[in-house]
Amino acid sequence: MGRMLLILSAVTSALCVHANNDVEASLLQTRTRDDGKPGKVVSFEIYNHCPSKVHLEGWDCELESHVGCYFINETILCSQEGESSTCHGKSTRRGGDGSRIQWFFVDDDTVKQYFEISQPFLMGPGDRIGAVSFSDWQGFSMAASFRAQASQSDCTLVCEDPGGYTTYPNPTKVDGKYQCSFPKFASSKDNYLCRAPNVSSRIDAIWDNTKVYLPDPSKPQFFEKTGHITNYPCNDDCVNKLGLAGKAGALLNCNGAPFHLKIDLCKD
Repeated sequence: MGRMLLILSAVTSALCVHANNDVEASLLQTRTRDDGKPGKVVSFEIYNHCPSKVHLEGWDCELESHVGCYFINETILCSQEGESSTCHGKSTRRGGDGSRIQWFFVDDDTVKQYFEISQPFLMGPGDRIGAVSFSDWQGFSMAASFRAQASQSDCTLVCEDPGGYTTYPNPTKVDGKYQCSFPKFASSKDNYLCRAPNVSSRIDAIWDNTKVYLPDPSKPQFFEKTGHITNYPCNDDCVNKLGLAGKAGALLNCNGAPFHLKIDLCKD
C-alpha cells in the first residue's frame, strides 16, 4: 500500500522540471544498451492538463481534467484526485492495433489529437516501441508532448531523438462551444476542431508550433543528432517536395534502452 501511495503521489507532482535544451543535452544519459532493437517502454504516464475530461482510445476509459495516470505492470494507477477516473484500476494493456495513442474531449469529440506509432506498436508497459510522431496536417486541437526519460521522477533524456511537443493554443469555449484558435482552420472535415484550408503546401501554424527535445540549435523542428522531425507540416506530396519524406519520427535512436514515456495533454 505504501508503495502504491508513493506512485500515486508521484503522478500528481510536477517532479520533472524541464531544463532548457542545452542543459538537457549535457544530461543525455548513457544507459545499458541493446543495439539494433527499438527502445523499451518500461512504464509510461499520461497527464491531462486540459479543461475537459478526455477519453483514451484503446484503453476505453476516461481521464479527469488535471489528473495523471501511471501505466506500469498490470494495472493503471491514477492520482488520488483521479481515482474517480474510469482509467484507474483498469488493465495497462490496450485494445486495438496500437498504432496510435489517441484521445478526445468527452464533451466534444472534435477536440481530439493523437500520436502515430510505427511497428513495433505500444500495447502496454514492457513493450518495445517504433517511431513516434504527430501527423497534424490531417487535423489538430491542442498542445501535446511526449518524451523518453530515465524514470518518472528523473527527467534525464534517454535517446538522441527523445521526443517532441507542440505549442498550439489550447482550446477554449466561446458561447459554450470549443473554438479553433486559428480562425481560417475551422473545418468539419475528418471531425477535427482545427484543419488547415490548404494541406498541399507547408502549414506554418503546424511548422512554427512544433518543436523537438535536443534540437538543432538553428532549427527547432529538427533533432540535432538525426535531422528528423516529429510532425509532417502538409500532405504526402508536399512533404516529398520539401525533402522531408521519411524524416518524421522520434525514439528511433535509443539503441534498445529502457525508458519511461511521459505524455502531457494540453501542456502549455
